[in-house]
Amino acid sequence: MGKIRVAVLFRISTKKLNNIKGKKISLLGVTFKPNTDDIRDAPSITIVNSLIKSGAYVTAYDPIASLIPIVKSKRYKEVSSAVTALKNSDALIVCTEWKELWSINTDIFSKYMNKAIIFDGRN
Repeated sequence: MGKIRVAVLFRISTKKLNNIKGKKISLLGVTFKPNTDDIRDAPSITIVNSLIKSGAYVTAYDPIASLIPIVKSKRYKEVSSAVTALKNSDALIVCTEWKELWSINTDIFSKYMNKAIIFDGRN
């Protein structure tokens, strides 16, 4: 995902949520591609930093990688499962197409999220 696409995704998500300040945003996948722990130049870094700068809280899940060494904010946390990341979320941004995310039962979106607003940042 290039810088322009990241900016567009951020602008669309901000517009859809009206005011992003104080909102909880879930992020699934922090690596730049699946099946790696490599976060160098990962779009998720820019997305997370932009959301935090705008006043959002971000809860992320990735099966093997972490942004904690890079993102130094009390508004960012990582959890151990996708379902946990979704709880009480105002929106979801999918950044990496991990295979385990393909099999998520779509009912959990409406069950756990405040609103099932989903942004697919993979393509």
